[in-house]
Amino acid sequence: MNLKLLTLNTHSLHGDESEIKRKMKDICEFLADERPNIVAMQEINQCASASYADTDHTEGYYRAATCECPVPLKKGNFAVELAWNMCRRGVAYHFTYLPVKRGYGIFDEGLAVFSLSPIRSSCGFYISRGDDFSDHNTRMAQLVEIKESDLIVCNLHTSRYDHDPDPFYDQWKRLRKRLPQKNNMFIMGDLNCPAEVRGEGYDRVCESGFFDSYRIADQRLGGVETTEELIDGWKDGVRCGRIDYVFTSFYPMAQSIVYSRVFDGERGEKVSDHFGVMVEYKGLEVER
Repeated sequence: MNLKLLTLNTHSLHGDESEIKRKMKDICEFLADERPNIVAMQEINQCASASYADTDHTEGYYRAATCECPVPLKKGNFAVELAWNMCRRGVAYHFTYLPVKRGYGIFDEGLAVFSLSPIRSSCGFYISRGDDFSDHNTRMAQLVEIKESDLIVCNLHTSRYDHDPDPFYDQWKRLRKRLPQKNNMFIMGDLNCPAEVRGEGYDRVCESGFFDSYRIADQRLGGVETTEELIDGWKDGVRCGRIDYVFTSFYPMAQSIVYSRVFDGERGEKVSDHFGVMVEYKGLEVER
């Protein structure tokens, strides 16, 4: 069985109730059809005013062993609803959630990792200069270890490469100090660093010993860009292009990769202002 990984900035809970339900339905249908082993999601929201969720009865939920942010899981959390809807479809995902910052003044915005295999460990730590939850510039890394395979996923939603006063490279340097020195790691997520901008975030990651799955794939399915419009945070006239990635730290195991773009309107409904990116590693077997 090959290993499938998907990253998607969901931009969840934006829009009216019908839009949110359609987004949930489209994502669940895709996951049920493709069944990626590991899914890294960004902008997983919950209403800041919602009451606390009963995590003792939340199917598949893995509470982070260490988490520097004190905000709890709340009712209506998009990750909780997604896991519940997947169970209804007969596909049980384990998942873990990390709240990061206040979004648009009304959401607790965070990161989530879903896995078909049990989760061994999950933690989160700050990579931004500040740690104020109410500051939209606050950023954290979510580090998750998968039980049977020992794979490590680092889920990220970082600042732009040219962000002032806390650009991507400063956050990357803080992250590197805390990443375990292992060769079984995936860096996944929305890095806000266009691949075509030389000498900045994308090149910094590659120079650190990580390999872009897109560049080393046998096939590149879909377009190059992972966004097609001026998205939030990029409304200064700059097209952000390809900013969503799956990087791997072990090139020998990634000799044969199928690269696929999903949710872009061509294959799967578009569900966000980002396109999902899925890669399949052939010959890298994972227990379920």
